[in-house]
Amino acid sequence: SVGCFFFDDNPNNAYEVAVLSPVIIADSLKKARRSGSNSTAPAAVQLHSYWCSTFLEELEGLVAVCPNDPDHPYQPDIYLAALQAFGIDLKTCKKRDKALREKFKAVITERRKGRLEN
Repeated sequence: SVGCFFFDDNPNNAYEVAVLSPVIIADSLKKARRSGSNSTAPAAVQLHSYWCSTFLEELEGLVAVCPNDPDHPYQPDIYLAALQAFGIDLKTCKKRDKALREKFKAVITERRKGRLEN
């Protein structure tokens, strides 16, 4: 058995790896066993996919906020299905989306005043 770990700060990527990869890996292992061409194929692969939220770090300024590209993982119209799979409900998602958008605006305002460098 082989262990594989996947970490990403994009919930869609982590979700897709968690859902799709086990199916693809299982199919590949079955094909390898049937063909007999790959005797080094492991008996099983255990995949662990983790989504790493940077929400608190972004609000505290520990992670750089890029207001020129305000993409973040709490936009419900883009990431809600994946977020729900990781235990984030719509109410929490909207609350965090609002907080991050306010943070983006504050960073833009500070940059315009010349207080922050790019």
